[in-house]
Amino acid sequence: MGGCPILNIGIDANHNNVQLLAATRETIKTIEGKIALVLENGLNNNELRLPVTPLQFSKQLFTMIQGAVAMATITGDRKYLLNTVTYLDQLIVREIKK
Repeated sequence: MGGCPILNIGIDANHNNVQLLAATRETIKTIEGKIALVLENGLNNNELRLPVTPLQFSKQLFTMIQGAVAMATITGDRKYLLNTVTYLDQLIVREIKK
């Protein structure tokens, strides 16, 4: 517990440190891009299907995880994270796994 360093730095840097905020945004884009690449490889290998583009799914997946981390950290209740991961697991099985 303690939150995500990317989220923590991004929030702190917003309106305070333009260069640090830009680096944080670039890190987020990199992570989302790597997730999207894995999804794209799965599509190309006919291992999964996606109802949206790989990048769109990647952004939503990362957003949900970040939100769950933030809520778990703020409330001290790990169930936010556990419930979100359980939901994402079901979503992956139901929506994208072939």
